[in-house]
Amino acid sequence: MIEYTQRKNEMKRNVNIIVVFNQNKSKVLMCKRKKAPFKGLYNFVGGKIEPNEDHLQAAYRELAELIYLKQILN
Repeated sequence: MIEYTQRKNEMKRNVNIIVVFNQNKSKVLMCKRKKAPFKGLYNFVGGKIEPNEDHLQAAYRELAELIYLKQILN
């Protein structure tokens, strides 16, 4: 879990960062960003933790959303 604050008056936001390896740990899953501000750069899977979920639930939700998007785009 990472906590960060963009501005002093904003609430802290909890996020998950998920690192997914293949079985022999020679490859890692990364996403290539298609939108600004970091278009063309790579990042790990992850996202915000919703108020009604814990870190593990958020991780599974983020992975499910990624898999669902890949199925739609292919």
